[in-house]
Amino acid sequence: MKQRAWSYEIDGVIRREKVLYEGEKYTVYLGKEPGGDHLVIKETSYTNHKELYNEFRLLFNLNHPGIIKALDFYFYPDYKSVLLLEYLKGGNLKERIESGENIEPVSFSKNLFDILAYLEKNNIVHADIKPENILFPDENSQSPVLSDFGLASGRKKEKARGTVLYSAPEVIEGKKNTHKSDVFSAGVILYEVLTGDKLGDFGKYRELFLEGKWKTKVKNGFLRKVLEKALIKDPGKRPTASQLLEEIFREKRFYLNEFEFITKENEKLKKELVNIMKKKGEGIYIIEGEEGSGKTFLLKKFISEIRTEVNAILIEGGRIPYLTIPENNLYPFVINHLLNLRSDTKFAVVITDPPYEKEGFRRFLKSLEDTVKYRNLALFVEDKNKTIKGKKIKLNKIEEEKILTYLEENTG
Repeated sequence: MKQRAWSYEIDGVIRREKVLYEGEKYTVYLGKEPGGDHLVIKETSYTNHKELYNEFRLLFNLNHPGIIKALDFYFYPDYKSVLLLEYLKGGNLKERIESGENIEPVSFSKNLFDILAYLEKNNIVHADIKPENILFPDENSQSPVLSDFGLASGRKKEKARGTVLYSAPEVIEGKKNTHKSDVFSAGVILYEVLTGDKLGDFGKYRELFLEGKWKTKVKNGFLRKVLEKALIKDPGKRPTASQLLEEIFREKRFYLNEFEFITKENEKLKKELVNIMKKKGEGIYIIEGEEGSGKTFLLKKFISEIRTEVNAILIEGGRIPYLTIPENNLYPFVINHLLNLRSDTKFAVVITDPPYEKEGFRRFLKSLEDTVKYRNLALFVEDKNKTIKGKKIKLNKIEEEKILTYLEENTG
């Protein structure tokens, strides 16, 4: 028997409606939750577990309107892993180009390079930027949303990866993907948006981008300047996305690094929480600290770190963020699921922004406390009302003060 995980669709909460994509490594489904909202279920066998977890961890720690949102991740040891993603109704860029839709190129290109500048700040190389991976929130929107971070990395790739027709010349030669190779890929996409010209095969790619014949087909003076920078063959001379935004669009971007922006004290606490969960995996832990001290931030970092080995549920503001189950049904569902876990299952419940003012939540928390003790599970909760007892973990550094200092030092 396989270890039971936090398996929504198997428990009948989210059902699969249809297959969106089926490949060698992944199968992607359109899912529907009880409230009627759709989401995406990306599933892989246990042999690709690390890749899917890496995608979850990257996306879960990013916060940009132009990047697809990861909702949850769970796994069955030696069986499969599942990533839940938000569902966007507007289709992808490839479909829009093929349909002949008129896309406003200046706004589109600026938004696309803005996404890349954000990834650059967070030391992430996407490595597979192509029209199929650029989505839109709805049918009326032309704001790009970058998806499919399966090849992405929090560091520069040591091996060349990606789709050849949208790759930079140095990547085709076998060199590693970098932020600048992502810029070249964006330039190829912008060429397609501007001209409606389909690449088709490598012969056309070579003619357009290695021999430079794209210049004969792009007449727009401003966007021609953008492409002249993005499609520079020599990566040493090619600008990064943030440099391009500043040089051509005259806009300077300032982003916080979502991965590194945590105090040393909090980083130490996060590691302690991870060790507690991996080694012991039981008990009640109260996260204390003044408002703005980074409690929610710390717990979200923590939950993304443990998912590779431990299943968990995140409850924000008294609800699971992407499920519209009423609380009178949600709370019993959570308790029932915990009671039905196998006895050897390590499982964590992480609660941020607890609505202590609601009587229903207070009753749920008390039931949760009893359930956690009975099943030897783990509960990590922000302390605002001293409703339950547990080991105190205190955050001393005020995160808001650090943010202000960081802004002052980096923006002048």
